[in-house]
Amino acid sequence: MYISVLIPVYEHNANELILELYKQFTQSKLIQKWEIRVYDDASPNVLNCWETAYLPPSENIILKKLNKNIGRSKIRNLLAKEAKYDFLIFLDGDSLPNQNLIEKYIIEAQKGANLICGGVKYFDEAPQNEYLLHWNCGKNREEKKSVVRQNKPYLSFTFFNLMIQKNIFLSFPLEEKFTQYGHEDTYWGILASEKNIKITHIDNFAFHLGLEKNDIFLFKTQLAIQNLNLLYKLAPNEAQVLPLIQLVLKFKKLRLFWVLKLLANPISYICKKIILLNPKFLFFFDLFKLSTLVKYLK
Repeated sequence: MYISVLIPVYEHNANELILELYKQFTQSKLIQKWEIRVYDDASPNVLNCWETAYLPPSENIILKKLNKNIGRSKIRNLLAKEAKYDFLIFLDGDSLPNQNLIEKYIIEAQKGANLICGGVKYFDEAPQNEYLLHWNCGKNREEKKSVVRQNKPYLSFTFFNLMIQKNIFLSFPLEEKFTQYGHEDTYWGILASEKNIKITHIDNFAFHLGLEKNDIFLFKTQLAIQNLNLLYKLAPNEAQVLPLIQLVLKFKKLRLFWVLKLLANPISYICKKIILLNPKFLFFFDLFKLSTLVKYLK
């Protein structure tokens, strides 16, 4: 099998990730040709996303730093266009795969699957309080067994860790209107559903290492909600399967949306204060997301 691993990075050192993948490729007997492409989306010069002195000298490892930040969708599209091989594995730059990730994907692909999601995992030990919101959200909302994800395969879709045939991805790449954080993969999953592309979920996790501080995670959540609003504009009918959109539509149906709209700013402000004081309670995080979305919707 011929495989290209595609890794977009921004402000995160990918040495450990590259080394683990190199180890898996060189020890596997199931792979004929492979490459690891790591593209830095113009991180500030003060940060090195890799140190070549620590990496094995290999023509199969392609490192590129972009001169201009192009965003999460464009950089993945660029990686896919420049990939050499027929099967693509997308991994985020702040991930760390399990020790059998490559071979598990190969075995599943040999059964005929052409779009495979491996899942995300967070360490069991809770981090310091300033990182607790991201970890708590990830541990309780994102980390799911494959049997759970397969029940709603398109709503559990993410580019954090997946394998896909190159021709499928290039037939409808990521929507490049999504330039900031969040929901570019949600929209792609909706398109995959419309095109009846089967998604196979398996337990082939990668750890998410890059926890954000509570205030930064809240800020990025606001950006993600802006993208959710854009998604709703691009696909208003299809977006109705998304839980947050469904909740807003229920309020509209009950003619109570104006109440939400009126209270959105104070609710958002109060929830933000509570979350930063005690990031353990996801109820206030959910309420923060709802009130933020309402502010953007008409």
